[in-house]
Amino acid sequence: MNPLPSDWTLNIIIWAVVWSALAVLQVIAARHDDVASFGTIVRFLRRWWVTRWVMLAFWVWLGWHIFVRTHY
Repeated sequence: MNPLPSDWTLNIIIWAVVWSALAVLQVIAARHDDVASFGTIVRFLRRWWVTRWVMLAFWVWLGWHIFVRTHY
């Protein structure tokens, strides 16, 4: 019962979509003053202690899933 794809194709596609979306957001934000960049959004979310803890928890979760290999 391994729910992960054996060749990780779906994982690569998902990461490519996420990074492409962030790159597109940055390009659009650079060209238009009324669109917030990713850094501006993160800075806005860091105003409140709850969102800081949520972002920290997400960062730890992401690092755990990227750098810790639980299957071979």
